[in-house]
Amino acid sequence: MKTVLLTHRYFWPDTSPYGLILRELAEMLDSKFDVQVFSTVPSYSKTTTGTPTTLGEPGGVTRITTLNEHTLGLPGRALNAIWYAVRLFIHIIRHRPSLVTASTFPPVLAALAAALACKITRSRFAYVLMDVYPDVVFLGKPHNLVYTTLAAIDNFSLRLADHIVVLSEDMKQSLVRRGIWADNIRTIPNIELGRAEAPVDTPPLPTFDTSRLTIAFCGNIGHFQGLDTFRSVVRTLCQRGVARIVFMGEGKYKPALLQYFKDNAVEHVHFIDRMPIHTARTLMANADLNLVSLSPGVSDCSFPSKASTICSVSGPLLVYDSPQSQLRQLVSKHGAGITGDHTQHKKIVQEISELHQNRERLKEFRDGSARLYDAHFERTRIISAWHKLISEGTNAAGVSTNRCGQ
Repeated sequence: MKTVLLTHRYFWPDTSPYGLILRELAEMLDSKFDVQVFSTVPSYSKTTTGTPTTLGEPGGVTRITTLNEHTLGLPGRALNAIWYAVRLFIHIIRHRPSLVTASTFPPVLAALAAALACKITRSRFAYVLMDVYPDVVFLGKPHNLVYTTLAAIDNFSLRLADHIVVLSEDMKQSLVRRGIWADNIRTIPNIELGRAEAPVDTPPLPTFDTSRLTIAFCGNIGHFQGLDTFRSVVRTLCQRGVARIVFMGEGKYKPALLQYFKDNAVEHVHFIDRMPIHTARTLMANADLNLVSLSPGVSDCSFPSKASTICSVSGPLLVYDSPQSQLRQLVSKHGAGITGDHTQHKKIVQEISELHQNRERLKEFRDGSARLYDAHFERTRIISAWHKLISEGTNAAGVSTNRCGQ
């Protein structure tokens, strides 16, 4: 049986989205492969040793200890990134799995460590990009020496990879523009979150009357979500009595967003702290529209995986993104909701206002969301793609026969 080593800085019970996705992927691959996990001690507890444990998870889980970043700040994060990469390299050399996955956290370093170790052990290496680094942190900035150096290191790792997995065609094209061979890149969306999660006791979600549409935003309230411009759309909709919006989550932009609505006396805006995934799924299912917003250019470097979770509960979408983004095209193709970009605020307000007057379209959007899920995000389709990736390209001993760059 092939040994598959899934690696990431964070893994369940940490609540990092990819850590949760990795757990679901591990559970679904465990029936056909010997699935192992390499990660760190959960961030809320730094007292556990780094010895292999099971913790009720599929296969063995090896966790290493790291420094407390809350107290050490940026120097602690930098040291942890280096420490994680070194330990990952040593772990692969010692255990020699058939296939290793590494993602983009810690950025650049994790993939470099895994790529070099797999080169030595002749293990297959799958580089799974949740974001395209360093591009995502240089959006709107000049490509200086730091960018050039990091991109060169990352391209080196990409060229050593047997497989490169991205979440969207937009991300794939970004790598192609960096000179990466397109035939070695696969687009496999992330599995939706929370389907198998056992409900836990949480405060009940607020209930609202139906005089207004309810727009939900679940996830990171950060600087790359385009909320610095979409907030004016929210202001107009709320002041006209068309909609209310519910933000569920945390993030660096949350204080500024709260202050904006306070300064402009905008009512019917509700903030809820981050909740378990099953609670977020309930909000997504009950909302009239689910906001998925990105700042200009972000869709070239990333893909909002919460879209798969929204579609898994047939939630209508409100996509605020660049005109050419794959997500906007998918939503339009399947009739799963409303789309618009950063120059179309009047169009977005008008379409939502019309929806407020004609709510029968909501059923059409829900049906379209379900179609989009079946066509693009359905989990058996995604697991089948991973089974195919893991199973191909090895000989009887599990050694790679199609190493890129050799």
